[in-house]
Amino acid sequence: MPKHIAFLLRHAAIGSLVAAVFVAMLLWMNVANLWHLVTHTSEGPLAVLVLWVLCAITFGSVQMGIRIMMLADQAED
Repeated sequence: MPKHIAFLLRHAAIGSLVAAVFVAMLLWMNVANLWHLVTHTSEGPLAVLVLWVLCAITFGSVQMGIRIMMLADQAED
């Protein structure tokens, strides 16, 4: 696999892990009564999955963008 593809996938995975922690914290802290909403309906697991996927897209993209922008700093050193 080319280095640049592995670089992007690695940082997308890091962003996805951050998203999983973020969603877990949202549920644990019961923000906007989210824990109650997802545990008292049959569609709760689907809602959590959708929330995680959308957060993973966001956090993964941010992580990749930050790392790509930081490459310029490494080239100057």
